[in-house]
Amino acid sequence: MLPSGITGFGDWESQPTFQGGAGAFRRLSYALARQLSGEVLSLDLDLAGKNFYAAKIQTRQGEIYLLENAPFAWVAFARSLEFGEIAFTEPPCSLPEDCHVLSLQMLQKDWQEEAGALGKAELAQIAYWKPRTVGQIVFNSWD
Repeated sequence: MLPSGITGFGDWESQPTFQGGAGAFRRLSYALARQLSGEVLSLDLDLAGKNFYAAKIQTRQGEIYLLENAPFAWVAFARSLEFGEIAFTEPPCSLPEDCHVLSLQMLQKDWQEEAGALGKAELAQIAYWKPRTVGQIVFNSWD
């Protein structure tokens, strides 16, 4: 179920303090690149206009994006990352047990089946932006 605050919108006074952050994402990105015998091509740690961090990683099989939802540190992978359009993919490898990795099946699931805990501010943003899937909510570029 999508937890309150996952969109990056809401009442931050009542939200729990989340672990992770830009430093932890940077470390995860470089660890993943080493595991895939690749290299980090770019890191986007700026949360202006979006609720996630992104790393572009070059591997032997090509480029892949590592994404992390900033409020909850939920992780996903993508083949391409364009403003407002993310082509999600299955994880290319295993990650540490403490990583909450979203499967492609979950990312493509209809968000309405998972929306029970979302707050009023989040539902207002959803009504405006009209996402169709869980992935479009968890990794959004709403300003």
